[in-house]
Amino acid sequence: MELEDKSDVIQIYEGQAIPGLLQTEGYARTVFTLAAETPDVERSVRKRMSRQAALTRDNPPRLWVRQATFTYTEAVAGGRLTADPTEVQRMTERFSLIGAEALSRSETRTFLRRAQESVHGG
Repeated sequence: MELEDKSDVIQIYEGQAIPGLLQTEGYARTVFTLAAETPDVERSVRKRMSRQAALTRDNPPRLWVRQATFTYTEAVAGGRLTADPTEVQRMTERFSLIGAEALSRSETRTFLRRAQESVHGG
């Protein structure tokens, strides 16, 4: 059982890639293909996609994602899950500090719209 299956709240900060729980199959395949240490790309993609089921289960976890600006130009990075209480506490504190600096919901929408327009010329 994955940690997502047991979670009530999932908080993610990602600075370089789209978080695994939000990746499409094609994006995940690219990430795993470019990662030299991935021996079985298709198995890794299936596992990543199966983890997303936690987001659509009955009583799904609350998902909080904070994404760094440069993620939209830098496509590949890694991440990991931990259940170590000390590390969870340390990461929770860091996450709170990041949240204090994050854009508001309306500022994020404006930022994403402008980023999309700059990419698609719109």
